Amino acid sequence: MKVVLLAGGKSTRMAPYSAWTEKSLLPLNGKPIIRIIIDRISHQLVDMHHLDFIVCILAKYGPNFTWEFRDLVRNISINFSEKEAIGTATHYYFAAEKEFHFRPDETILIHYADALTELDYAHFLKTFEEGASTGMQAMIAVTKNAKHDYSEVLMRGDVGPVEAFHEKPRLTEPTWTGIALLKHRVMQEEFGTPLFDKKMDFAYDIFPRLVERKKLYAYLYDGEWLDVGNLHAYSKAVEMYRGGNNTTSQRS
Repeated sequence: MKVVLLAGGKSTRMAPYSAWTEKSLLPLNGKPIIRIIIDRISHQLVDMHHLDFIVCILAKYGPNFTWEFRDLVRNISINFSEKEAIGTATHYYFAAEKEFHFRPDETILIHYADALTELDYAHFLKTFEEGASTGMQAMIAVTKNAKHDYSEVLMRGDVGPVEAFHEKPRLTEPTWTGIALLKHRVMQEEFGTPLFDKKMDFAYDIFPRLVERKKLYAYLYDGEWLDVGNLHAYSKAVEMYRGGNNTTSQRS
């Protein structure tokens, strides 16, 4: 199973930290954000699947990531896709088609590298695989616990078809957590090679189109969610993880 961690943004809202490193490498209680995410995914899914981690990053941060993961490459399969800022979906598709040659029927876990949750990845995956057996090709994890204006997802039930997807509205409905499961074929069939020539984003471009085609489902997650995308959110995360005594830092 492929796990694609998206860490290829410019992180402008994290200045001045982003002048020297990517935001997902910033520490929480001594451990970088992205390693917390990888540890949680590995802990829950390693017995279910062989995991191949692919981290999409800006080329200028390549040395930072190589150094940070120097002790992990022998224990888990982890590779890097280094590009300029070309959009989350475009970078994913470049890595999938040009570098790592994903199979159409492969299940891909897509995860923003600054999204911290207590999500039960095993149950999320099980729910998706059950749906995939009857034709489901894409599912996003959503939450009602957002405190700011993120993407708004209109859905039916705790697991069901997405009726609308709006990026950064006035928030009244569940929001996407930055975590998704999909069959790679849906990206090939719906978007294909034109993706190489466009700067496309999952939230702004891919999911709204999948909603129009009635191909996007949502999984409602009722737990802690931190989008560590700006200095305020990072400060909050530092406080929550200080001493390692909060529930978010303890669960994996």
